[in-house]
Amino acid sequence: MKQTVSRTILGQTLTISYFRALFWEQNRTLVIADPHLGQPSRRISPEEELLRLSDAMEFFSPQRLIVLGDLLADSSIAFRASFRTWREQFRAVELFLVKGSRDILSDRAYRDLRVEPLNKALYEGPFVFSHRPMERPVPNRIVICGQVHPAVALYDPQRMPVRYPCFYFGAAHIVLPAFSEAVRLTEIDPAEQDALYIVTERGLQKVD
Repeated sequence: MKQTVSRTILGQTLTISYFRALFWEQNRTLVIADPHLGQPSRRISPEEELLRLSDAMEFFSPQRLIVLGDLLADSSIAFRASFRTWREQFRAVELFLVKGSRDILSDRAYRDLRVEPLNKALYEGPFVFSHRPMERPVPNRIVICGQVHPAVALYDPQRMPVRYPCFYFGAAHIVLPAFSEAVRLTEIDPAEQDALYIVTERGLQKVD
């Protein structure tokens, strides 16, 4: 099972990974969606979530990180201190936040954490980086987004459905899985020509 899969989209190389992150090779940009850092979970602690993000950063060595909404689930002073410590480890990497509905801190507070907040979608090259899917296709561009928390249900050996987060390549959108492991997943109904890659503990698997 593969740890990464690369696809060429509009002349650009996009690499998806079992880290639940996408890497834009030409611009050395790592993209994640919906990390909800600090959100309580029975599966993983807030500290372990930051370590997962560190692993992705060290694997790809990006020059820039774009977060597609919902960065911090815990905006307390204590967790902000933990995030600030994490941010110092990667201070050379620019971090942009395309704000979602749960990104409630002031722009000044985000900048204090070395995060540059963006109140609108980011248009760059052949892509649009957005928190949520856009209602209409953008001519000559692909929208890369989050918010949906896409998933596919497969059956285990006991014929019980198991949901897996997935990358969803549609005609006009690339929807990233939630980086957070603590969010509720949404099963999607893809068109025949769409491509899906589920994220498992062993790596990525294409769904035919």
